Amino acid sequence: SPPKVRTAIQEVLFHTWFAAPGAQRWFWLLVLFKFGDAFGTGMVKPLFVDLGMGKEEIGTLLGVGGSVAAVVGAGIGGWAAGRFGRRTCLLAFGTAQLLSLGLYIGVATEGASWAPAAVVTEHLFSGMATATLFTAMMDATRTEKAGVDYTVQASVQVISSGIAAIVSGVSAEALGYSGHFGLSILLAALPVWLVATWPKDAPARFALR
Repeated sequence: SPPKVRTAIQEVLFHTWFAAPGAQRWFWLLVLFKFGDAFGTGMVKPLFVDLGMGKEEIGTLLGVGGSVAAVVGAGIGGWAAGRFGRRTCLLAFGTAQLLSLGLYIGVATEGASWAPAAVVTEHLFSGMATATLFTAMMDATRTEKAGVDYTVQASVQVISSGIAAIVSGVSAEALGYSGHFGLSILLAALPVWLVATWPKDAPARFALR
């Protein structure tokens, strides 16, 4: 019956994880931490096309330059999270991530000559931020249900980023490219503020050590 179905869903998705003390704030960290970046970069390809860049040029820049930078960034982020702590790195890399989005404003206003620096820098810092977030997500799992907990968290983050990318077109059409990337910077600042104000008495699983 429907009540039993609802009870089962609540047990799996909420009672066993999101209902834990401190989990609600953690949920918003998962939703917001990559939202601004995904929101902004959702319009990178259309921007490059409108600037007259060819498909091969765009593919090489994003597929090679961006991918390599992201992999390097992920390696740095994973190492730094273990060396300097999750909270410190989320603050540092989250801030770097939002600042790097500003380079796309330079692309929009100054032209395609800014594109390589913008892509490599943003992908590098985005990779560092993502690796740190996913490292912190592993901390937030329960030992006995680590796989389920990690999958639930990753799903929240992926769905949030997907929604951000989908709605980015509406923003760019309404605000123009410069306004769109400016808004993405503001959105990317929200999780940095969330981490900066993280309670010192947060439960151990969500303590951002």
